[in-house]
Amino acid sequence: MIGLRPKAKILSYRYLGTLQSTAGSRDVSKADQLRILNANTKFVTCPIYYATSSPHIGHIHSSVIGDFYHRWNKINDVASKFSLGTDEHGQKIIRSAAQQGYDHPEILVNNISDLYRRTFKKFSISVASLDDAIFMRTTTSEHHQAAQKLWTRLRSKGFIKMQNYEGWYSTPDEAFVGAKEIIEKDGKHFSAVNGHKLEWVSEENYIFEFEPFLNEIQSWIVKAVAPDAAKILIDELKDRRKTGNMSLSISRPRNRVPWGVAVPNDANHTMYVWFEALINYLTAAGYGKHGNNALEFWPPQLQVIGIDIARFHCIFWPAMLLAAELPLPKKVFVHGHWTRDGMKMSKSLDNFVTPKELLELVGNQSDAVRWFCLKHATLKNVDFQDELLRIQSDADLANKIANLLSRTTSKNLNPSGAYPTLFPDSLLNAPDGEKYLIETVQELPELYASFVNAGQLPNAMNCVIRAIEEGLQFMTNEKIFKLDRDIKSERMKKDSALHACYELLRVSAILLQPAIPQISSKILNRLGIPLENRYFEDAEDSFSGMDGEQFERVGRLLGPQQGHLFKV
Repeated sequence: MIGLRPKAKILSYRYLGTLQSTAGSRDVSKADQLRILNANTKFVTCPIYYATSSPHIGHIHSSVIGDFYHRWNKINDVASKFSLGTDEHGQKIIRSAAQQGYDHPEILVNNISDLYRRTFKKFSISVASLDDAIFMRTTTSEHHQAAQKLWTRLRSKGFIKMQNYEGWYSTPDEAFVGAKEIIEKDGKHFSAVNGHKLEWVSEENYIFEFEPFLNEIQSWIVKAVAPDAAKILIDELKDRRKTGNMSLSISRPRNRVPWGVAVPNDANHTMYVWFEALINYLTAAGYGKHGNNALEFWPPQLQVIGIDIARFHCIFWPAMLLAAELPLPKKVFVHGHWTRDGMKMSKSLDNFVTPKELLELVGNQSDAVRWFCLKHATLKNVDFQDELLRIQSDADLANKIANLLSRTTSKNLNPSGAYPTLFPDSLLNAPDGEKYLIETVQELPELYASFVNAGQLPNAMNCVIRAIEEGLQFMTNEKIFKLDRDIKSERMKKDSALHACYELLRVSAILLQPAIPQISSKILNRLGIPLENRYFEDAEDSFSGMDGEQFERVGRLLGPQQGHLFKV
């Protein structure tokens, strides 16, 4: 993965105004003199995934989006950390381990966590510390320490109390279900969200009161979450105010849930798995490792989540942080779900799309899956179809990007195999009188960045493809192949046309490194672009020959052939 330039100064983000909003974050100076040890480090998070069974397309989807933004930070020459991992506690883990014949839950979670890590690597999702990634596991001593530290802090401030708590409880979801989400059939109660059977539970639990923070949470949601998802969350806040449902049961009797983080100073209770799982983001940031009031980096620049866990991340989680007087995440990226044949994917229906299926559909070319996920990174649910994955990856990656590189670097068009000279007066004019590709390529970085920073990843991918299409159209319309190198004027036109296409490919490949890292690397290798010239600011600097100074690669040999960029 691309890293920081040697001796780089940390740049202020020219294009990250959207992601760097100060939405709802409290003044760090007021947070008991909280110290951020690496304040310039950006922090991107993905959910931690429940370690009961194998990963599926939903896990790949969230993780690719998070990895994209982590890599985006990197090509902007900004220090970045990225966290993801596995959630390894709770009743479901105990039950799954027993059902699968394991003697202890730890054996199950070790196996599943390792499977996630290996699977993510196949999709170029950062998991290694060398890539500035933190693969979280909630069974580590560091996480137990962080969770107990936050619990102690909240309880000392009076936000955690013991009381009797009762309601309809979903064991598979390990959560109490609100009245509006319950359906009754034949005298039995079920979750209206997923159909799970409910049971009435009445027990003494620890309760976290979050009513004092609702106004601040609502203001934060408006600024930190995209409007379509924010409306759903604000409607829920209104319902909670109406019904008085403004507390969360955050412990379970230890005799019922022995596998989890113990409540400090109470041997009879285990922390509610969702409460302690959210604290993993603080664990990743070093909470509790550097004294009482220090974090290695904070707050998250961006948290990536699916809509099904928005309530936990956008209501309960900010309440926990506000109660602890810690700054809130800057932005939350909420995406929708995948369905299959119009039905929500679920374990009971056995209709999940597995990572193995995804790779087999595209000839084990993981960039195609990454591209597909990013093209559908919206709040809208998407119905998965085999052909949709094949068609979109073939159309964009093979027929357009790979096609333009193959055509323009062929020996027929570029017999010298060098980066051609740009002759500004020989550049062909488009029908509107402007020089072909110049304006498109020069405006592409800012346009792409504006979409990325607004969370509009499909638009970001599409604007690059439109530019590539313009390059292909230019090659065809102007019959570049027919220009005769033995005639000086035509040779100059041909070289200038190739230079324009190479600049288009170079800029596009730099921008697409966070999306399709393997394909982008091959393009840049083929063009002979050194590793130190693959940053966003390099993409901003194109067509220097128009100002009388030739691009530094002009006259130098292209890089070696890279084989098939993308196989259909």
